[in-house]
Amino acid sequence: MDEKIIEVEDNRFHLKYVVMPPELFLNGKLNKIDCLVFCIIEFYDGEDHCFASNDHIAKILNVTPTTVSTSISRLKEEGYIKQLSFDGRKRVLSINPDYKKTNNLILKDLNSRFKENLKYNNKEIIKNNLRASSKEEAGQTKVRNSTAVNDSSSINNQTIIRRRTTQQTLPEKKTDWSKLYPTNKRKEVPPLHATEDVEDILSYWNDHYKLPLPKIGTKSYNNCIKLTKTQLKKHTPDKIKEVISNFYIAATDTRYEPAKPDMKFKYQKMTLDRFIYQGFPTPYSLFDKYLEPPKMIGTPVEDLYPNITNKLISLYREEVLGKARTALSTKDINCFRRAAVMLKEFIKNNEDKFSPYMSVDDYKMARYLFECIVKSTNDESKILPHWFCAEHNINKTLPAYMYRQGILEEESRHHSPMSRFNSDGDVTFDLYD
Repeated sequence: MDEKIIEVEDNRFHLKYVVMPPELFLNGKLNKIDCLVFCIIEFYDGEDHCFASNDHIAKILNVTPTTVSTSISRLKEEGYIKQLSFDGRKRVLSINPDYKKTNNLILKDLNSRFKENLKYNNKEIIKNNLRASSKEEAGQTKVRNSTAVNDSSSINNQTIIRRRTTQQTLPEKKTDWSKLYPTNKRKEVPPLHATEDVEDILSYWNDHYKLPLPKIGTKSYNNCIKLTKTQLKKHTPDKIKEVISNFYIAATDTRYEPAKPDMKFKYQKMTLDRFIYQGFPTPYSLFDKYLEPPKMIGTPVEDLYPNITNKLISLYREEVLGKARTALSTKDINCFRRAAVMLKEFIKNNEDKFSPYMSVDDYKMARYLFECIVKSTNDESKILPHWFCAEHNINKTLPAYMYRQGILEEESRHHSPMSRFNSDGDVTFDLYD
């Protein structure tokens, strides 16, 4: 394949021409814009390492900076370029000299596939020839039998004429699976207008290697623009970039929380709109969580409510560990301290819904939390400390358990009549008593 030269005459950028290697056409995952971005980076890398920004490359190619950022991410994944450094403002790119090795592997794969297809086609041709010859022989035997019956008297004096008819093989009918299983093609959604600040934040998010951005023309991409505009009303662009950097550290660095690998993998695949606000299954915002830098693993959490914390630890030791003398790790103790804070917030938000006939204090709330966790599992030995600070248990399992026990009422007692008293002043009882 000959090399193609794309000439660009533009005095503003001092760019006369770029060379496009033929190896780029072998990779079907790259489009034309990706190839042109690679050529421009290679041009600037020849003089020195490429310091060009997304806006600069976008002006040359007459595209948006987000498109250039997506192409750079795709070239990184395929191994054509590599990022030498990035300090938050200045990015340094360079061509990966080993990209030709990967393309040689692609060539070998294409050659092997071509040979397999060639073998398969040869086998099909042989099968079709065998079928045609067998049908032809069957037709000849029919002709012989018919002539033998009609001219049985003079069969010795006549010669049998064999008729050879060339039969054409009918094309095989291929079933149209698209009618049985129709593919619902998504309609492209017109993208919303994004200001320069929003475009800068989207490109900053996408410049991080493991943080994806939705495709343009989808609802998720429009949600990214909407939610970014709402955050710009509260925070400056530099503050939003700082929060994104904090989240990137938590998603990639194993020294910082979260400690679970599956949670870090979930962070790495999260899009910008879900990072700012996620409404299902439990509404929360990771953006608000990472307004401050992430904490290192093993750093103790401040014990704001030691009474609730000690009660939870004693219940865990007695009921789960069987009063065993084992030292709890800092990570486990942090779970109980977080659970104490969450229980205190639950009491504050629902203090007007507690039944006036049931006394509720910090120790009893710790007991209620432990009982609802025990009710939700069949084996108490499998209960772990992080179950106590799980949002699902605090926001759903605990209020459902207290409601069934009659401790938590459906409506606030300050705004609803006292249904436990009848007209004569006698106390009545409901189903939960």
